Amino acid sequence: MSKLGIKAKLYRNTSSYLAPVWVEVKAISDLSSNFSWDIAPADSRESRIKVTAKTLADAKITGKIKVSNTDAGYAAFWEAAHSDTSLDLLVLNGAKDENGSRGYRGYYQVNNPNEDQGLGNVLYMDFELSPADADYPLKKAVVSAGAPAYTDIAA
Repeated sequence: MSKLGIKAKLYRNTSSYLAPVWVEVKAISDLSSNFSWDIAPADSRESRIKVTAKTLADAKITGKIKVSNTDAGYAAFWEAAHSDTSLDLLVLNGAKDENGSRGYRGYYQVNNPNEDQGLGNVLYMDFELSPADADYPLKKAVVSAGAPAYTDIAA
């Protein structure tokens, strides 16, 4: 069965990293996970084939959140976009209790907030999430046994 984008979820931790309390940010509209590797040449005289090695990963996420003066999720994103605060987020392609859902968990900075206030528009804040320099590194998240499990990326 096909997975649908509308069923993907973004959760914000409202507690501590080691004892998270995940609250779904429901005002999220479009979201795109853009994981990519930088690669470096790894050629040698052992082969005439050009080879590469993965070096650093870019794990940015882009999205939109509906503007609301009463939504705690929007308020957290807006505040983080205008400060040095980072958010502990869980971004999954399904629910946090749906076995097989996959994504990422980590502290993210909210960057590049943009809001098109055109006359015919419903207001959304476009944003980019970048992994933050935090005590806990970005992790892969896979839901099994009804809960997310976190593992290192390319350790």
